[in-house]
Amino acid sequence: MEFFMKEDSYFDKISNLYNLELAWNEIKLKDGAIGVDNVSVEEFDNNITENLKLLSNQLKNGEYTPKPLFEFKKYKKDNKYRKIVITSVSDRVVQKSFVNILEPLFELHFYQFSYAYRKSRGQRDIVNLIQTLFKQKKFRYVSTGDIRNYFDNIDQETLIKFFKEKICNEDKIVEILKMWLQNYSIDVEREFMKKENGLYEGYIISPILSNLYLTLFDSHWENNNYLYLRYADNYIFLTQDIETAEKLYRESENYLSNNYNLRLNDQDYQLSSIDEGFTFLGILFKGSTLTISDKKLLKIKKKIRSIVDFNGSNIEDIIDKLNKSVNSWKYYYSLINQKKVKKEINNYIINYIVKKIVFLRISKDEMLNIINRVVLFDNFDSKKIVDMAINNYNYEKNRKTDTKAIIKENRKVYKKEVNLNGEWVILKQGTSMTLSYNKIIMKNGSYKSEVSLNKISAIQIGDKNNSITTNLIKELSVKKIPVYITDSFSRPIASIIPSNYSSLGKSRKQIEAFYNKRASYLAKEFIIGKIKNQQKLLTYYAKYWRKKSHRFSYLFNKFKESSNKTIEKIKKLDGSNIRDLQLKIMGEEGIIASKYWEIFAFLILPENFKRDKNGYDITNIMLNYGYGILYNRIHTELIKEGLNPQISYLHSEQKNKPTLVYDLIEQFRAPVVERSVIKIINKKQKIELKPNSKLLSDKSRKILAKVFLNRLHSYFNYRETETSFAEQIKERVKLLNRFLNAEKVKGNLYSSFIMRS
Repeated sequence: MEFFMKEDSYFDKISNLYNLELAWNEIKLKDGAIGVDNVSVEEFDNNITENLKLLSNQLKNGEYTPKPLFEFKKYKKDNKYRKIVITSVSDRVVQKSFVNILEPLFELHFYQFSYAYRKSRGQRDIVNLIQTLFKQKKFRYVSTGDIRNYFDNIDQETLIKFFKEKICNEDKIVEILKMWLQNYSIDVEREFMKKENGLYEGYIISPILSNLYLTLFDSHWENNNYLYLRYADNYIFLTQDIETAEKLYRESENYLSNNYNLRLNDQDYQLSSIDEGFTFLGILFKGSTLTISDKKLLKIKKKIRSIVDFNGSNIEDIIDKLNKSVNSWKYYYSLINQKKVKKEINNYIINYIVKKIVFLRISKDEMLNIINRVVLFDNFDSKKIVDMAINNYNYEKNRKTDTKAIIKENRKVYKKEVNLNGEWVILKQGTSMTLSYNKIIMKNGSYKSEVSLNKISAIQIGDKNNSITTNLIKELSVKKIPVYITDSFSRPIASIIPSNYSSLGKSRKQIEAFYNKRASYLAKEFIIGKIKNQQKLLTYYAKYWRKKSHRFSYLFNKFKESSNKTIEKIKKLDGSNIRDLQLKIMGEEGIIASKYWEIFAFLILPENFKRDKNGYDITNIMLNYGYGILYNRIHTELIKEGLNPQISYLHSEQKNKPTLVYDLIEQFRAPVVERSVIKIINKKQKIELKPNSKLLSDKSRKILAKVFLNRLHSYFNYRETETSFAEQIKERVKLLNRFLNAEKVKGNLYSSFIMRS
């Protein structure tokens, strides 16, 4: 292992392989997002020895150049935002080594009343000191300052000057620091920007450099008659009289303006006595008591909402992220002994969690088990809080007015439109697609259109002679936007999915299902789901046709009786041999299918229709077209969830065939595709083939695509929540994944989607 000698320069220490390894160990613990080079912490770790050696050699040979930064906006209230950057993993390692080696030099120049970004002190220390001083009655008045847009307004030349004078004047280190400060960033629109001034928020080096920049300001306030304390861009003066407090604030305002060209946020200025109270660092100081400020309390609640609302339906992930935030709040606010505020936050957390899990169809005991895993501010009676939260939820639900119902319905329509606009189907031959910044450019002859990638959720490319550039494919993969390639009948040919979705561990679990009875359970559940949805679809039309047609009533009653018997028979089938079970299930299902399609033919007329997956009549082509759209959607969700599409349970495995897609599609055929086809035919929408061809016309394919996607994204109430078929496909795949990977079946059973009749 490489070690440095005493005479080594600071640059030698920073680039030393041993110190880079130490820096890497700290970076690895925090994980972090992927930079513009698309290399994750996990991927960097896979080849860590070579990566660190390469980094060390690049530094020593003068070949190191930081990669561009990915920049995004973090919005605050009033549509204001902060720009945050994400660096590449390799640059994080170098910056961490820079901080580790040079931090002792920085500390020599930091003042004792500077509390931010330092190992020896922090927010709790400054709060504790202020409270102690007020209890000792050493000071009675305060004034506070908050520097406006501090990081963005740091002068880079002045910062470099301070760094060279106070910290290190080695040319190699100064050159790297300049490269970091002046690095380019790329925003979501793929536009390059160079930072002419300021510090990037998100850099590992930014906090310590921001402290260095204000050391001259800090040095100006050394005095025994008052106390100056600073935390990052927030500072406070503690004085014996109000006049001095105001005077010091004005002096600081002028000093920052004249020496740094910095401005203060006037709206955050406070001049107050301890008895009147004031807020500093999210804490309200009043007399001898401390409490969370109203502004900070709102931020905490907003954070709770964002964690619960925007992390999908995986309760485990939600609880992990929530507990991480609550633990940090508990640590900081442990100085506060306000049970009322802590109870308010506890209740807020529980109410939001209950709203999330109330639709999971679990018992109150299971709900309590989930709640008991949530970290809260204080001890609490979980049963009492859960009862109260459920009662509050039911009260709110029952008191909805007609106006709210209308608003809710409008929201369904809007959500559907958003999803439809995000699904792009390319139908016309000769269409080319290219990437320009963050937009897809689509050309076909003289026709040209463009759409932002941020508005796209999926792309389906149909027909022949279409083209898509590799740059666009790469960008779609980065943004996890699936691309489906289909033939003229919308039958799937290929899917383009990011390569990091596969999971060997999950494939093993899928195979293990054949040995722990889960495979037989799934085979039965998939086919029962299909039959029940066929029942539901026909029951829907029976409301009208039973009274109109004796033939329909006869066929329907016959189907209903037979299908119910078949379901019970399938439930009792021996599942010890999966191959035998598959054959028996398919035999039973085939008998029911013939009865189902007989009624389907009655509904669409003429009744001579015969279901044929290779048929070239209009009805069979429409059905196959719809199944193709469903197929691609399910296939993509399986890949995203890390499941192997070629390991199936209802359908026998076939070479190079995604038979698990065939399993899952069964429950969605009737409610999504078959109902849509009946509707198209009954409305007499004109669907036709190209002249002298077995292919649908361009116009007909556009109509069908719109109808099927509209159905897929239509919102409806399902078990007391709003959902769509597209969301249910995602949910069923997630349920399947959970069922296959759960240690215990209880509480994790897979269930098929069953539509309302």
